[in-house]
Amino acid sequence: MFANDNDGQYPSSTVQVVQAWSFFNEVRNELSTPRVLYCPSDKDRPANGRSFPTDFTSMQNGEPATNNFSHWNHRDGSLSYFVGLDANETNVQMILTGDRNLTMAPLPSGTIWTLGTNSTIGWTEKIHNKQGNIGLADGSVQQMTNWKLTEQLRVTGDATNRIVMPQ
Repeated sequence: MFANDNDGQYPSSTVQVVQAWSFFNEVRNELSTPRVLYCPSDKDRPANGRSFPTDFTSMQNGEPATNNFSHWNHRDGSLSYFVGLDANETNVQMILTGDRNLTMAPLPSGTIWTLGTNSTIGWTEKIHNKQGNIGLADGSVQQMTNWKLTEQLRVTGDATNRIVMPQ
């Protein structure tokens, strides 16, 4: 839907700040509530015992109000999913989004991870017990084991898939 309204561009083409929350904030008009950005199985969210944001629009003194998803108190700390930077309509098997419980060897130091066809990557026990869900550029959602995730990286149509992990 977002691409249809934005000249075929995915959020990764329109966002100025490369943080996971900023991509989801970009598509806020397509979402009913920020709660859909939280997986009920993700016991570490919201981070630091915070409450959940309730909307995308409330403002206070010209700044996002404390219940707004883009308020500094929420952002990545209220987010259960990573964002694929390279997803596009041409390579429909590319990863658009997914559960944040990924691990990789060696573990990247920043929020942008580069997943290659030979990456040592897998799901942690957190959230879905060594499994996870990914959304593909074709609009489908797939449940993935570690093996299936590795295979998915081989069929994306690109040698690398960059993702932005929430902090």
